[in-house]
Amino acid sequence: MKKKLIVVLSIVVILIILTIFGIIYLNNKKQKDELLKYFENKEEIIATEDIYAQQDIIDEEIKGYINDSSYTLTKAKIMLNPYKISPLTALIIFKTKTEVSITVNINGIDVTTTEKSKKHSIPIYGLNDNFDNTVILTTSDKQSATYTIKTEDSGIASLDVKTSSAKLNDDLYFMTSPLGDPITAYDKEGKLKWYLTENFYTDIEFLSNGHMLLANGELGTTYGVVSGLVEVDYLGKIYNQYIVDGGMHHEVNELSNGNFLVAGTNPSSGRIYDYISEIDVKTGKTIKKVDLFEIINKIDSELTKSFDYKWAWNNSIYLNEETNLLVVSLRDMNSVLAIDYETLQLKWIFGDPKYWSNKFDEYFLKVTDNSRYPLGQHSAFITDDNLLGIFNNGYDAYKAGEVNCTELLDNYSSLVLYNIDDMNIKTNWEYGTDKSYFSYALSNFQILNNDNKLANFGWEFTEESYHVEGCLQLGNMDIFANIIELSPNDEILFDATINQGKYRVFKNVLYQKSTNNFKIQKYTKYDNTISSDYEITKISKLLDNIKNSSNLDVSIELTSTKFILSALFAKDDEVKVMLIGENKDNYLYTYKLANQDAIPVLYLNMLKGKYMIYLIINGEYVDTNKIAVFK
Repeated sequence: MKKKLIVVLSIVVILIILTIFGIIYLNNKKQKDELLKYFENKEEIIATEDIYAQQDIIDEEIKGYINDSSYTLTKAKIMLNPYKISPLTALIIFKTKTEVSITVNINGIDVTTTEKSKKHSIPIYGLNDNFDNTVILTTSDKQSATYTIKTEDSGIASLDVKTSSAKLNDDLYFMTSPLGDPITAYDKEGKLKWYLTENFYTDIEFLSNGHMLLANGELGTTYGVVSGLVEVDYLGKIYNQYIVDGGMHHEVNELSNGNFLVAGTNPSSGRIYDYISEIDVKTGKTIKKVDLFEIINKIDSELTKSFDYKWAWNNSIYLNEETNLLVVSLRDMNSVLAIDYETLQLKWIFGDPKYWSNKFDEYFLKVTDNSRYPLGQHSAFITDDNLLGIFNNGYDAYKAGEVNCTELLDNYSSLVLYNIDDMNIKTNWEYGTDKSYFSYALSNFQILNNDNKLANFGWEFTEESYHVEGCLQLGNMDIFANIIELSPNDEILFDATINQGKYRVFKNVLYQKSTNNFKIQKYTKYDNTISSDYEITKISKLLDNIKNSSNLDVSIELTSTKFILSALFAKDDEVKVMLIGENKDNYLYTYKLANQDAIPVLYLNMLKGKYMIYLIINGEYVDTNKIAVFK
């Protein structure tokens, strides 16, 4: 009898559970069916694949080739421009029966030797453009194979080399521009050896792991600011992307702890170029902030009232980790500042006191010789022997208005190293006092590892353009860059020009003596900005909101990882973007907070399927009548 009762109770419990699940299922189905009705008669925007979405796809393709035993030394798989953005590179993949190293010869020059392996995935850099390149692979057991790799014409401006000394090493000249031209690298003969097709620009930080850190080229919240950084190698493989709160402009440095020091902008201040942050390389999170405005404001709040939105125009940052001094160049104040990075206390100012107030008198370095003050300067840094270096543009940038080009004829730019003794400063070395060079903007100067000096006079006017009637310096694009490399005793070892403006020029190698096989690493995006995702679970509440929504016609661009919205909102509006999925997976992104600027690019989760696009403006749902389609 007890057994029968237990069986009956068990059946009842099972029926109750099945009934509950049935009700839940029917309810969910009803809600989903109702939700799907809202997907009807809306414009579909199909997301295009961008370079970030392609990373994992290309990685899987390469992985397949590496594991394919049919590729041999004499019948290798050759992938020209494997990651689609570095046209003068290739990847050669094959297997050998025994572990051997490979000597790589490109166009008659032995460039490197690979590690010993049976599986070979050899990165090829430095191909000539518009050329049938000859690549010879020779194994350590004396087998060899020859391949011809044909490249297309890049259409990139040539480098006109006037002087190229035999004393130069074989490092390439890497050049960046803020004017839409690609990052390029030329050899000492002026041949283009490498470039990227993506709009990564402004600065290059050559990382300790052999990769590069570049501005990602995506618009940030304010003028001239990009949303973050990408870690990329010469093949064009993107390893990490860092979306930075406050964005990035002008410069980023790798610190000894691996973190990144980034020149940025405080997104809530309404100012630009006066904010610096340290980014944790492992998480992408901001772990330290330096607000230059607040440092000055604490000393003289009356002076800061006279500052406009671009008062600082901080165009270079340098942290001397031995002394903990953060050295910054404030172009529009014609001044270089040093700040204690730990306490954020101002330590000294090198600049004409007339741009400041008497409350800063104790901070000024006293000039003890005939050194001229910085004027519109760039690339302030501290040398290994504790000298201050700057590129002095020689143009007064303080509240500068537009002037006619002829008014700039007497200006000159120079490279300068200074001795700082206590609070005194004097010139240790200067180049350019003969007034041979004048770079109105851009430019940089650095000391190379071999003690040579590299200078980029990045915005020089042509002689003719100075005298064109009505020529204004900001509108004059008849410009060129002059790149100079000097020996330690000031002999000109390299002198070249290019008919473009160049923000910075660096020297670096493509190949080390020994090269590892290319290894697949997953692309990772670190996004710790105001833009965030949030999954909504209560579909019933969501349905109520979209039933009562209004309509708004806006322009939307969509890629597999980015959402770009073009619309005008009032300054005090709070705007969020809601993506409502056909499978009830819903995501909320902050586009604009009240009294803050909009975020032009929202970085999305890797989504699949269809999503209705709604805006939430000040808490009210607005239907864009558009559907995002992710394949």
